[in-house]
Amino acid sequence: MCEEKRGKIFLIPARPILFIIIVAGGKAGNAVNSGTIDKFSNEKEEDFALFNLCKGFCKALYNILLLVIALFITSCNDEGNMIIDIDPIIQVVDLFPKWSPVSNKIVYAHSSSNFNDYFPRGIYIIDTLDKKMDLLLSNGKTPSWSPDGNSIVFEREGDIYTYDLNTSDILRLTYNAHSFFPSWSPDGQFIVYDISVNRPNDTTGINIINMQTNKRKWFTGGLMASWSPDGNYLVYSKGVSFTPGYSNAEIFKCDSNGKNEIQLTKNGKQGPSTNVIHNFFPAWSPDGKNIAFQHDYEIWAMDSDGNDPYKVIDGEKPGWSPTGEWIVFSYFINEQRLLYMVKPDGSDLTMITNEELYDQTD
Repeated sequence: MCEEKRGKIFLIPARPILFIIIVAGGKAGNAVNSGTIDKFSNEKEEDFALFNLCKGFCKALYNILLLVIALFITSCNDEGNMIIDIDPIIQVVDLFPKWSPVSNKIVYAHSSSNFNDYFPRGIYIIDTLDKKMDLLLSNGKTPSWSPDGNSIVFEREGDIYTYDLNTSDILRLTYNAHSFFPSWSPDGQFIVYDISVNRPNDTTGINIINMQTNKRKWFTGGLMASWSPDGNYLVYSKGVSFTPGYSNAEIFKCDSNGKNEIQLTKNGKQGPSTNVIHNFFPAWSPDGKNIAFQHDYEIWAMDSDGNDPYKVIDGEKPGWSPTGEWIVFSYFINEQRLLYMVKPDGSDLTMITNEELYDQTD
């Protein structure tokens, strides 16, 4: 889908530099191994500490030079030149996209390998029309919109927060350091989230917070919950054992009160009994008729009752546009995880983010 690129490089002759390093390394190694330093250090008792320090330095220098030699050898091309990358490729990771219910904007989590000052890791918003991108919050993940589009709920270092886009106010909701994947109910009254570790007042599985009373309770086993558009159901992923010692994640649905649980997918186990392929990250379409989900590293969709599942495209962590016309997702290509959108039938694949958006070196 896109061409492989590499950063700006220059070449330097490796042999002369390698020769200098080998000579210097040999001198340091001889000084360490021949006992020369020990001989000097014994001449004067008061100089013992100084020469002992010198011996340690030579040993460290010797080991470092050996490492540099190895790097030179592995970094040389066929012509004997060492390749120096002075403008390395930014390894972009864009995940957990969620489309605003009221606009063309998508909120998502971004990180990159070079930790540049222009686009630090955090939660971003990008407009799908003009590709304008803004940093909302540093050090945040798994964002999700409020139903009015004025706030987001997100996870930061294992706890759940909300962020008001109009006032920039941040509200912390949990204090257990093991909470993930929050999702706002369509009426704005509740937020569901996962807890990964049992603790006093916290139970592993899906929990729910009443935003008016701040009361919370355990809801059901599972993780990565998503609300139906009418708020009457939740769809989520849950482990199912199929062989002693092995389990795979399948998609389930239940009423908004946690009752009447139904398993929707049954295709997680593929091939041998120990070969596990998970179904997770379910997302309900705006009209309530379909559910997109991640099947291994593919985007699938099915009817809301679990019938007629089909593969849409390769990718992960899907979400829907407010009209249901598009599925937004993350795709791994050329060492990058970038955002794309595609029609539910797999057509009209469109790139949203790319490495050039984050490259401010020119």
